[in-house]
Amino acid sequence: DAQILALELLANVCCVDVPEDVELDEIKYRKYAQEHEKLVQVMIDSGAMARIVSIFLSIGEILQTVDPGHHTRESVLTMGQRASGCLDNFIQNMSLQSFKSMDKKTIWDIVYKVMTLVKARADEEEIEFLESLTALSWSFYRRMKENKSDKNCLIEIPQSQIIVLMELATSPTSPFVRSNSLGILGELYEIGLNNIFLPVVSTIANCLNDNSISVVVQSLFVIFTIFGDETNNDVFIRLKLLDVLRTLVPRLRSRAQDNNNARLLRMDAKDLDDAIANLRAFIEYKEREMKT
Repeated sequence: DAQILALELLANVCCVDVPEDVELDEIKYRKYAQEHEKLVQVMIDSGAMARIVSIFLSIGEILQTVDPGHHTRESVLTMGQRASGCLDNFIQNMSLQSFKSMDKKTIWDIVYKVMTLVKARADEEEIEFLESLTALSWSFYRRMKENKSDKNCLIEIPQSQIIVLMELATSPTSPFVRSNSLGILGELYEIGLNNIFLPVVSTIANCLNDNSISVVVQSLFVIFTIFGDETNNDVFIRLKLLDVLRTLVPRLRSRAQDNNNARLLRMDAKDLDDAIANLRAFIEYKEREMKT
């Protein structure tokens, strides 16, 4: 319990979020973020991040040996959630130099191994841990994409691992797991998907039929990114995505009016309205593009 509490405190310290009751202008926030980055660096230099990575290693080993339902497993999963939150905040808030120099391949392989072990089950505790693991992974890939011009910020992602992310994007576990996985696939597209591009896009397109509006909206964001110009029009036409997107507008409107669905969205009504407006604009853009 003490270790779990310590991890929770560390995760909060690593987080750069400003309390809601505190107002900072742009200059003050930039200064606040810079000071926070220095604090994160001090913790990295003191070995805190390395310790969290070693916790992940231990979690993977324990999950392979402890039977489902055993009281130890619940504690391990809780610790995993806290460790995942810590590592997520480290990744988001560390300096670019630290991100470039860290052993990204080893850390990612450890996280992926734990994710695969957790993915095999669908109990509530496992799902909550899986949500935090996919959120961590999304932060990891986002940092790589933001600095993709620097080869020191990139690692090669095996096709087998991308397939696992595609499975998570369509899994029945949790809308947050699916949304996070879609976000990761979007980042991967901008880094480079090579021979697995078409299966990934097909997976994203299938998620437009998801029961969760938040998953549908995330799918749209990724589609806007992938097909925002003429580069991939052959795939856009092959999958008949223009027809799919046209039928999506009235469905989104209808589902947005469902109060229960809106409650589950965890997104403001304005955000959904913006997504629908962007969808309409995107359809008009692609229609014009197809005529030329």
